[in-house]
Amino acid sequence: MIFSIKKQTQILEKTIIDKNKLLAEILSTNVESHYLVQSFPFEILTKVLRESEDIVFLWIVKPTGEIFFADDLSMWRKIIKDPFLGREIPLDRNTIDPLTNKKIKLISHPLKIEIGEKPWTLFLGISFDSIAYS
Repeated sequence: MIFSIKKQTQILEKTIIDKNKLLAEILSTNVESHYLVQSFPFEILTKVLRESEDIVFLWIVKPTGEIFFADDLSMWRKIIKDPFLGREIPLDRNTIDPLTNKKIKLISHPLKIEIGEKPWTLFLGISFDSIAYS
């Protein structure tokens, strides 16, 4: 029985991760296309944040580490250091949300915004709170 619950929990976590990896890809494409026409899809990003129960935070970060967009206004323009910054491929890792001390998955997706420069990075912090752990 315990093995069955653990397996079901792993399947649910994978489903949440896969869904949000796809969401990060879609958002990245949307941000890139809007940026090319010198606009920014604030409305779309805030709508996604309002409607997702899994997203803990959403940041768009320049290769310098400066947060260009964040769901929390107090994070705007802050500088972060993260090994995922400027990477050319989507990545994810387990980490702890510093605000809640809960286990989250950090998903990053590159944003090819400036030609010939390192990519910007879209970060999604994903919670597993929607899964009832035993």
